[in-house]
Amino acid sequence: MKDKIQCENYEFIYTLKKMNGHLSYEKVNQLYMNVEEAKKLDHEIENIFKMGKVLVIRNELDMALSKFIDACKKFQDLVLNQEKIPARYEFLSNSLYEIGEIYSKKKIIDKSLQFHSLRRKFLEFFVARPETQYMGPQLLTIPAVDCPQRKEIVALFGEMNDHIISPTTSMTEDEREKIVEQFREQCRVEKKKEMQESARIFREVAKQRREAKQKSISDRIIKFLDDPKHMFYTLVLIGLFVISIPISYSVYLKKTRKPINSGIYSNSLPKSNHNHIHSHDIGQSYNEKEELKKSEQFLSDYMEKTLQKVRNNRPERNERNFHDIL
Repeated sequence: MKDKIQCENYEFIYTLKKMNGHLSYEKVNQLYMNVEEAKKLDHEIENIFKMGKVLVIRNELDMALSKFIDACKKFQDLVLNQEKIPARYEFLSNSLYEIGEIYSKKKIIDKSLQFHSLRRKFLEFFVARPETQYMGPQLLTIPAVDCPQRKEIVALFGEMNDHIISPTTSMTEDEREKIVEQFREQCRVEKKKEMQESARIFREVAKQRREAKQKSISDRIIKFLDDPKHMFYTLVLIGLFVISIPISYSVYLKKTRKPINSGIYSNSLPKSNHNHIHSHDIGQSYNEKEELKKSEQFLSDYMEKTLQKVRNNRPERNERNFHDIL
């Protein structure tokens, strides 16, 4: 094919004569040797590019990236160091594209944009400089002397080298995963602390409830008696209770005491005296019953008045607690 470098083709030597004028035999031989060397370098670039494509298929992106960068650098050496030797720039264009795609897969967006933009600049240069093409649209020749074409492509290769060595401003996939993992770990720690704090508060509340249930009746009574009003009403009730004890005891004694005519002396008395004593005991027993009824009525009235006074002088809540104590 015509886009392949063929050193045996005399048309190529004839074209060189037209481009460079009259050439000596030694010069033609030198060009012939340069063509042979360029042919080997061109095949080497092709092989490196194909190895990079295989590594991309195997998802070995870092190794593939190094292969494509190596292909670009060897193409630069082929174009700039050989005098008017045709080179296939399709490998440069495709290598720049693959580099941009690899950076895109690795989520390094700035580097991906750099190489895609650089590839577009190279293609615009090739299209805008048809005089640099030789024997087909895929072959490129750059004059060795300083000329606008050489200065322009040298600037493009310099930009390519800058992009290769320049650090990225985007985060790599590993860095992004590391940050995400740190964020997740921090969230787990915060959630664990919140759960521990909630458990601690729950335990404290449960402990307070248990302590409240375990309080004795005496503690409640003491707390109730802290109020002076409660203390006064309690003392009044205690006083009434103390007063009622001797009264109740005296009543009990009067009920259980035996009549004077009972016992061994009841038969020894005369019958007339016995009847007299019996009638006297009946009258005395009746008087005692009347006194007992009066005492009970007095005690009942007194307690009723006291309770009525308590109801009138204290709030409803205290009355309920007071009855609970009773």
